[in-house]
Amino acid sequence: MTNRLSVKKTKERAWALVNLADEVLRLSISIKQMEKEIYGDEGMSENELAVFFDLFVLGPQTVPMLARSRGATRQRIQQIMDILLKRRLVEKKANPVHATSVFYALTGSGARKATGMSSRERRFFLKLPLDVNLRVLESSLTLLRQVRRAIQDKIA
Repeated sequence: MTNRLSVKKTKERAWALVNLADEVLRLSISIKQMEKEIYGDEGMSENELAVFFDLFVLGPQTVPMLARSRGATRQRIQQIMDILLKRRLVEKKANPVHATSVFYALTGSGARKATGMSSRERRFFLKLPLDVNLRVLESSLTLLRQVRRAIQDKIA
């Protein structure tokens, strides 16, 4: 009897994770639409925005660091860096640990632009008609991180 309950719980858990993944996908689509509304006039692609905000949040990063965290190739991240460099949003910084792998950091104008964009995003979320307890949000964030890391470990 215990074994049958265990199998049933495992199947229910799997379906719950399938439903969670489906909802995350739907949320991702909504967030992309929101970003187009908020950042549409910034002239950056989705990938450029993602890397730009990684530098804003994480601080200076190397191309390999960004490639690992984004699940992208180094070549693709380097292409994005070249675009952001050309727009003078990022600059190269010396890497004391590795002579050929430089750090990329936001320039002053890049940081100001990121701050402004982040403020627009925060205002959007402040106006969102959603009454959710902070604990629930933090718990949801923890769960989503755990699921993402488990998936990454499984497919790596």
